[in-house]
Amino acid sequence: MLTALGLIALGYLLGSIPTGYWVGKIKGIDIREVGSGSTGATNVARNVGKAAGVFVLIVDVLKGYFPVWLAMFLQKAQMMESVPYSDWMIVPVIVAAMTLIGHSKSIFLNFKGGKSAATALGNVIAMQPVAAAITFAVFVIISLTTRIISIASMTAAVTAVISVATITYPYKAPLPYVLYIALGASYVIWRHKDNIGRIMRGEEKRLFSSLIPFIITTLLFSQSAAWSKPAASPPSNNSGISADEAVNIRVYKATNQAVVNISTSSQVQSDFFFAPIPREGFGSGVIISPEGYILTNNHVIEGAQRLRITLYNGVNVPGDIVGTDPANDLAIIKIVPPSNTRLTTIPFGDSSKLEVGRKVLAIGNPFGLERTLTVGIVSSTGRTMQTGSGRLIKGIIQTDAAINPGNSGGPLLDSSGQMVGITTAIFSRAGQSAGLGFAIPINIAKNLVPELIAHHRIIRPDTGIEAVQQLDVGLRVMRLDPNGPAAKAGIQGPKNVVYQQGGFTIQSVDSTQADVITMVDNQQVRSADDLLSYVDKLKAGQIVTLGVLRHGKLIKVPLKLTVGNAG
Repeated sequence: MLTALGLIALGYLLGSIPTGYWVGKIKGIDIREVGSGSTGATNVARNVGKAAGVFVLIVDVLKGYFPVWLAMFLQKAQMMESVPYSDWMIVPVIVAAMTLIGHSKSIFLNFKGGKSAATALGNVIAMQPVAAAITFAVFVIISLTTRIISIASMTAAVTAVISVATITYPYKAPLPYVLYIALGASYVIWRHKDNIGRIMRGEEKRLFSSLIPFIITTLLFSQSAAWSKPAASPPSNNSGISADEAVNIRVYKATNQAVVNISTSSQVQSDFFFAPIPREGFGSGVIISPEGYILTNNHVIEGAQRLRITLYNGVNVPGDIVGTDPANDLAIIKIVPPSNTRLTTIPFGDSSKLEVGRKVLAIGNPFGLERTLTVGIVSSTGRTMQTGSGRLIKGIIQTDAAINPGNSGGPLLDSSGQMVGITTAIFSRAGQSAGLGFAIPINIAKNLVPELIAHHRIIRPDTGIEAVQQLDVGLRVMRLDPNGPAAKAGIQGPKNVVYQQGGFTIQSVDSTQADVITMVDNQQVRSADDLLSYVDKLKAGQIVTLGVLRHGKLIKVPLKLTVGNAG
């Protein structure tokens, strides 16, 4: 956020530099009091001199070009990992607008200034070099034929809009850039309203013919600076890279260094002499903060006694488990960032906006092959998957992007480079990708990560019911926490029955006498997940009403939830 605000301030300050005014002062002329009163290059050329006009033109173009180029460079490099790529896209547009405002409303000149045409051209050169080249060509032609720079400037402004809309935009120019160029062109024309009046009256002065070659040379110089580094512009068709491939390349470059390889080791008693034999596993994880917090699957690190985290540059560091949530198959690991390594992070997206057919990309370490990229689409949403804890995760994302053993815990990304899921499982008899991969929606993780970091577990409300048996009519209570809220509320579990048989005293458990839960707050309960999912939405201290079948009669039992354990 601070970087964005700094760039916006820089755009305004650079745009505010009153080049024409300062050049005139060197010559002893207040450019605001002669000619059109504008501080732009045309008025300077007429009243101060050709060389002065050329210098002002160069600076005015560059002060529109440089801050926008810098903002686009930082956008492309994703220097602000905490800001989503799509949100950061608007920053260059705001910076460009501030350069125009600064030029026409300079803080150094009591908020007066030039007409912004040259600065606007600098914006277009940075944002869309192709449109800038077409605009420049039209400017030259109109300048040579009319020798009226104001007409050439306004015509060029219209040309910029037409060229970006009809030629550049089909090649994936970002929509915010297109809209800005249209608004910027309108602003430039509006700033020339006095010139339009003079043109209608035949009073607009013509520029000296001998000055036009200098202006053309100046604009060519500015244009060549942009062509050397068209920051954040999509590759041209001549490069042999399609627009779709360009997206893959951009997303991978921006995010792959945030994907880590997680190696786990644990010991199991399994040989003849009961000696511990080490068991190793591997998976993926995503760095989610510069402090070294890593998001992964719980099943990747479950039972691990030691974690080793391999970063993108091959640096190997130990990891500590911070918190786990087996119910949603999520876990947080913490590493100490190496002193010579800058951690890249991936911003969270919004999984609720995913639709079937949307492009997604998965990065992980299948079979230990680090930071492998696979690409596919969202095959379905809203799937349900059972975790190792027996809980059901709803809203699972299904994708045909290749997911193999070792991908678990890696990011599922959208085409803007935001993380929309955590890859977690594949459906295959062979244990390898068969075009059916699954990912936990990132919206689930977003809600749980802060709690896992702060409390090392998810604090869920608890009913005190430890085990149930699913029946056609509901859930039979099989085990209760004797000190839990269900037992205190009077919920009854199986009964201990003692009877005599053949001279022996036999004790058994009669589960048929246990309560059967059919409803919670008037909502029907058919499975354990129905009950747990409903309760998970509540907080400890709230009261729920259970509909219970007891000896064939339906009764209602109020139950006050308490703080439960993770899972």
